[in-house]
Parts: sequence; structure tokens; C-alpha cells
Amino acid sequence: MKKIYFLFSFFLLLNHLTFPQDGNFSTVITSVFVKGKSITPSRWNSLEITSNDSITIFFNTDYKKASESSVLFKKILDGVSADSYAERQTDKYVLLSKLKTGSHVFQVNAYTTKGWQSAPAILKFFVRYVPVKWNVKPLTKADTAYNSQSVNPNSNFNMLTYILFGVILLLVLIIVYLLVKRKGEQKESPSNGSWFEVEDYKYSYEKLKKEVKGLKDINDFLKIQLKELKAYVNDLEDANVQLVKQKEKLQDGKRQLEDLQKQKDDLFAVAVHDIKNPVSIIKGLIELLTDYDLNAKEQQQVMQSLTETSDRIVNLAQKMSLVCAKSKPEPEIELEPASIKDIIDSVCKRNMAYANNKGVKLINNTSPNLPLLNIDKSKMDEVMDNLINNAIKYGPQGTMVQVKSFFNNTTVTVEVTDTGVGFSDEDMFLVFQKGAMLSSQPTGGETRSGLGLWIVKKIIEEHEGRINLESKKGVGSRFIVELPIKQK
Repeated sequence: MKKIYFLFSFFLLLNHLTFPQDGNFSTVITSVFVKGKSITPSRWNSLEITSNDSITIFFNTDYKKASESSVLFKKILDGVSADSYAERQTDKYVLLSKLKTGSHVFQVNAYTTKGWQSAPAILKFFVRYVPVKWNVKPLTKADTAYNSQSVNPNSNFNMLTYILFGVILLLVLIIVYLLVKRKGEQKESPSNGSWFEVEDYKYSYEKLKKEVKGLKDINDFLKIQLKELKAYVNDLEDANVQLVKQKEKLQDGKRQLEDLQKQKDDLFAVAVHDIKNPVSIIKGLIELLTDYDLNAKEQQQVMQSLTETSDRIVNLAQKMSLVCAKSKPEPEIELEPASIKDIIDSVCKRNMAYANNKGVKLINNTSPNLPLLNIDKSKMDEVMDNLINNAIKYGPQGTMVQVKSFFNNTTVTVEVTDTGVGFSDEDMFLVFQKGAMLSSQPTGGETRSGLGLWIVKKIIEEHEGRINLESKKGVGSRFIVELPIKQK
């Protein structure tokens, strides 16, 4: 009977370690295998293996509500997650191999889906370097058992189940054997305790079945949760793709609005600058009428220039109104066949009074045989007016401004030359930039905006032409405009 009591006590102890009913929630290391051989707990504190060995660590938890909630395990090796050594977080073992030489610390603790976490279990061991020996030996039974256990993801759970069932079966066989053996010697009665021992075994067996069923239910529940989580992740990914597409559309709309605003800003800058030059011309013509004794023909020419300049101001104002009324600017240029000579003659006539008032000689040597060009007359008038008006504005008294033109089979060239102050080397790098304030100052105290030459370059490039500047400080400047006879 002492043997029976001993085996029964062992079974209860094993059952308690596997499925604890009370006490603190903690994690324990149950067994350690090195190359398939079990290591006794007394050697765990000074465990040493070689670099060719693999170590398998089995662990469990005494969580008393294992049937009510899922238990997961977090494995850490040398402060780094070791979950990659096991297939699932529910596995109660880990196989470590190909370890670096030196000391290692393995730590595992259990936690549940309800947020409970156990105290960790820790195993320290040392890996000693041993060169690889290329020899082959047959597998032993222990190696075969160990390998099959490490391959099966549920080997830990299955091993404990098989041990429990084996122990139960062994106890039943021993009890039956002892009862049969002693049947003739002594008649058993319910008072001697044998009946109650068998009932206890039955109760433990039924309890074990319930615990196994509870674990299976938890596993099924986790599978359902995982499936729902994957579906939720897929929904989030689809929503993220839609958000990215909407963001790209918004960015495209923003860029279009920014481009539109920039175009409007440029148009307003050009229009304001273009109004300033005609106003200056009108002022000069009025001064010419009041300060000089002009004959009838000269007065008629001045009045004609005033009319043309006024018409230009009205046209500029109408264009600005159209820009304000529409959602996008008008096309930059409206091309039509026109004579560049007629445009130059008109500009020189309008600026002649301005030049005379400043004591600057304005000479128009435009070739009478220039071919027609496919140009925007209004904008090309603006180019010539800016170049000629600027030459007069920055020309000291007694200097000269001359306009010349010539052509070949592909290009018409217009040159505006002056003998004024010229540009410095620093100014040559800034002359065509928007808003650039150069070192030279108007000789008659006129205002400046830094937009004139920027506008000139912009319009010429719209006509597929180009502009160059040749200048020397204190000597004068020459602007060279080249326009194609046939545009692409």
C-alpha cells in the first residue's frame, strides 16, 4: 500500500504542477534537454554546453484559471526576443541552437489575454567553443524522441498529456494487480480506503479531460480572433490606399491653384509696370505742350501720341478686368502677322517728347524692308517700349539712344543701343531677374520697379526668341533682340 500511496502522491503533485488551482501566478522551467538528453535540475545553475550543441528548454505556468483564458509565453534571450525560436507564443518549449560562445541568459514569463502577467523564470548557461567534427553517428532512441518532440509544435502539450495518461494507466494496472493478488488473503471493505482511492483517480482523470477540453476551446477561440484580426487589418490597408489616393488628388489641386496664383501675380506685375510707362509718356507730352512753343504740326503729333498712349492704358485696364473675372488667366500670347517696324516707329514717336525733355537724342534707324512676323503686337510693343524707355530713363543729358534692325533668312534682329551709364559686372548677373534693383539710378529722378527687363525677357521667350546684353560701365549698353521669322 505504501507504493500505491507514493504513486498517488506523485500523480497529484504532477497534476498540481501542470494545472495549479491556487497560489501566485508564475512561470517555471520544468525540464532542460541538451542534445536530447535530460539535464537534472541540480546542474542548471552551472550548465555548460558546447557551440555544437542545441538546448531545449521546457516551461509551464501555474496559472489557476488556465481553462478560462488564453496563456501566452514571452521568450527573451540575452535581452532580445526569442519568439523566432518557437512557432507560436502558446508553445511551452524553445529550441536554441547555433549559439555564440560565452554566457547566455534565457528568460520566459507567461501572460494572458486578460492582461495578467507572471513572474519570469530564468535559466543561465555558458556556451563553450568546440570545433565542428565531421563524423556521423546513428541516432539513438533518445535523439529520435527528442527530435520528434522539437519538430512537433504541440510536442510539449502532447508529451504532458501522454505522461499523465501513462501514469494513470500504470496506476490502474498496479491497483488491479494488487487487488487481485490480495483478494484471497483479505476481503476488502469500503472502510479500508481502496474504494475511495479509485474514486479519486476517476475524479482526477475526469478533471484532466475537462482541462484538455478547456485548452482546445481556448485554441479555437484564438483562431477565430486571429481570423477577425486579419480581416480588420485588410480593411485598414484598403482604407489607407484610399486615403493615399485622396491625398495625391489634393496635392495636385493645390499645385494647380499655386500655378494659377503665380500666373495671376505675374500678369498683375506686368500690367502695373506697363501702365507706369504710358503715364510717364503722357506726363512728358503734357509738359512739352505747356513748356514749348510748338507749331500746329508738332502739336498734332503730340496730341496723336497722347491718344495712342491713352488707348494703351485703356487696353491694359481691360485685360486686368478680364483676369479678375475669370478662373484662369488668358493665353499668354495671341499671335498674328504684324510689322515689327510699325511697332518700333510708334514706340519711338511716343517716347520722342520724353527724350527731348531729358536732352537725350533718340534715333530710329529701323530697316524699311523687315518681313512680317507672327507676333503678339501688344506684347511686342511692350518689349520695345521697355527697352527704349529704359535707355532714355537712365541716359544722362547729351547721350544718344539708337534703334537699328536687320534680318536674314530665319531671323529678324533689333538692337537698342545707348551711350549712357552702362551696367557693372554684378548687374549683368541680375539684369533679367524679377524685381532686381540694379546699381544704376534713373537720371531724372524717375521711379523704378525692377520688372521691366524681366518682362522683356519673358515675352521674347514666349515668341521663341532670345535677348542678349552687351554693356560696359560708363560707356553704354546694347540690347540685342532676335525673333524667328517662322515659329515652330
